[in-house]
Amino acid sequence: MLATLAAAPVSLRARASVPSPVSVELPPIAETGNSVPIRVSVDSPMTAEDHVRRIEIRVPGNPEPIAAHYFFTPDSGLAAIRANIRLARTQRVTAVAEFSDGRQASGFADIVVTLGACVDEVYP
Repeated sequence: MLATLAAAPVSLRARASVPSPVSVELPPIAETGNSVPIRVSVDSPMTAEDHVRRIEIRVPGNPEPIAAHYFFTPDSGLAAIRANIRLARTQRVTAVAEFSDGRQASGFADIVVTLGACVDEVYP
């Protein structure tokens, strides 16, 4: 593993050490997946030149893998959301932020769901 990392281009190693500006907060465990609170915030100046345009919440363990899209402008002042989402099972929830210059950043949180929502689906 160390030899592989040492052989990686310097730019790739530098990018891997940069912390993400996207923060995802979920409870560590949910007794039911019917209504799970989530909070997502993105560290951004929210100026006309540099702002968050969109935040997408991805839940790959659900029948529908995209839970929500939120859109922002510089007038929003802050790139942050609080919501409740449904979760079918234990999974990693990811938030992807798209900035005004087209770059993207993501953050994630893992959650254990003891009783899942979306029970109409059968999972392997």
